Amino acid sequence: MNPYQLNFCAYKYAESAHSEILSLCDPLLTFGIKVFAYFRFFNDGRYIYLCNNLEWIEFCLQNVHNNEGTSLGEEITHVPKDNYHCFLWPIKKSDYLMSALYEFNIWNGLSIFKQREDSIELWGFAGDRKIEGLQNFYIENIEILKDFTSTFNMNASEIISPKKDCLAIYKNFKKQGPVLNEQEEEKIRAFIKATPIHKYPIIFGEKEIYLSDKEIQCVNLLSSGKNAKQIASNLKLSPRTVEKHFENIKNKIGCESRDIIIKTYKESILNWL
Repeated sequence: MNPYQLNFCAYKYAESAHSEILSLCDPLLTFGIKVFAYFRFFNDGRYIYLCNNLEWIEFCLQNVHNNEGTSLGEEITHVPKDNYHCFLWPIKKSDYLMSALYEFNIWNGLSIFKQREDSIELWGFAGDRKIEGLQNFYIENIEILKDFTSTFNMNASEIISPKKDCLAIYKNFKKQGPVLNEQEEEKIRAFIKATPIHKYPIIFGEKEIYLSDKEIQCVNLLSSGKNAKQIASNLKLSPRTVEKHFENIKNKIGCESRDIIIKTYKESILNWL
């Protein structure tokens, strides 16, 4: 099926699960929360999207083709492996997705993310443009809301399990580039830690390029799936400095593609081990 057909089936699935979603999110309504959504995004660009507002689901499946350039898309890159990540929505229409939410009168929201082995889950809570004080409610009751996500998953286990007819897909999704597996990552980390040199040769085509230890550390973290902000936090550098390191690497190798840089780096270092 093409993306339009897949997303139509995903909408029909959300429609069939609507009454159960309404029942499960009913306890939230007493707190002024009017919209609840469950989203599970898989690494291949497919996703489950369920919500008590079917009009919003229909709009998203027809019009939202990727999450790039959005506040929520950016937050996905910050989700840790073993903990929740909470995101209070901005109070301004900061991107096209937030503008659409505002027009649908879905506002004053909170998203709670959690990473799974093959996906990232999101539970969304929102009021409308008129309700005030919800953000304070979220902050004061964040642990209760986290507990709610666990209870929801347990009670909704049947409808949130990935099935062929419930998965939508981003039409403009770009699959993530190559990353190191855990075994490769551990071998390279141990090698860098044990090697008392400050320049590392990378073989690109017929050229031998030397990268500094900081440049190598940046590429190593990039290879593990981290973005520039996460790399900066890990190495205690500014994001601007990390981007400068990547600019230097690109200039040395003569290549703009980060996927090719990762592949070249991986093959070069693993060949030494």
